[in-house]
Amino acid sequence: MAVTRIAANAPVGERVFDFPKKQQVQLPDLKALFRKSMPTRSSGQAEGKLRGTRYEEETEYDKTGKITKRDIKEYSFFYLDGSEISTLTKKDGQPLSEEEQQKENEKTQKEIKDIQKAHEKKEVKEEKAKEEGKEGKDDDDVGIGLSCVSASS
Repeated sequence: MAVTRIAANAPVGERVFDFPKKQQVQLPDLKALFRKSMPTRSSGQAEGKLRGTRYEEETEYDKTGKITKRDIKEYSFFYLDGSEISTLTKKDGQPLSEEEQQKENEKTQKEIKDIQKAHEKKEVKEEKAKEEGKEGKDDDDVGIGLSCVSASS
């Protein structure tokens, strides 16, 4: 092995410790990929854009390892105030019946209302805390006292 570089107290670049790249295979830059695909939390509309489909598969086996039962469920989901709202859309690859879909829609609407109520309560609580906090600071101001002790010989 030959020494290819010597530097004293020089900053080390971010890419110095990357694995060597083969000419045939070049992976995408993951930081750039994540930056493109994930919206930032600072944007107010970011949560509305975070939506998708989730698949769940439950499989039961008997003693010999044979499949006895398999349930595959498909959900559509989105986020509201940081909470995931999921709605079952398919069972075993088949769309739900009208009655089942109606029940799922009602359940989803109830979840949305509950989250909105919780958000409103949180806002009211924060507003009260701000008001009480301002009044409390005026009435009893707590400070930090410092004292210095010096010794002379």
